[in-house]
Amino acid sequence: MSIKGSSPSPSPSIVMRSVWDYNLESEFRLIRFVIDDHPYILMDTEFLGGVVRPNADYNYFRHQNTSDHHLLLNSNVDVLKLIQVGLTLTDANGNLPDLGKMNTDTNTNNRYICEFNFKDFDLSRDHHASESIDLLKRQRIDFQRNHGYEINSVKFSELTMSSGLVCNELSSSPSSVSKETFINFTSDVLFLIS
Repeated sequence: MSIKGSSPSPSPSIVMRSVWDYNLESEFRLIRFVIDDHPYILMDTEFLGGVVRPNADYNYFRHQNTSDHHLLLNSNVDVLKLIQVGLTLTDANGNLPDLGKMNTDTNTNNRYICEFNFKDFDLSRDHHASESIDLLKRQRIDFQRNHGYEINSVKFSELTMSSGLVCNELSSSPSSVSKETFINFTSDVLFLIS
């Protein structure tokens, strides 16, 4: 219901911020700015397919116990290189950050999530599922061109430790939660990228 003569406020748009090596440090400055008020961290990891596969028939996944399933997923994570991490920060009510005074976007109604793109994967030498590479190439991902812009995972780890994403015991805001809560998800679909 709107008041006569006024229009309802538009719903916020969600903007995906692509993070590369050239804007990595500025993105972590933004994370440090919003983490106290948005301490719930949703994390999504992307790998290039599943290369460790069971020697079994089609019904393998239907009858697999939890520990076998975990072992298969763990084996893939151990052998594959991470290509992307998605981070979504929210407050206790699920609201995404608007970046406040740090926002350089002209649309102040936008809310933000991030994807960090890593350079550790090398198409010529690292394990990957060819169907995942084909899918990404059809989506116009250029692995050679992107390699110069992507993030070194060691640098990402260092900035993560000082950003407030982890080990944030001293909060700058008295009303904020001092401990972060991580929410992570994974599934076979994530590994197969289909």
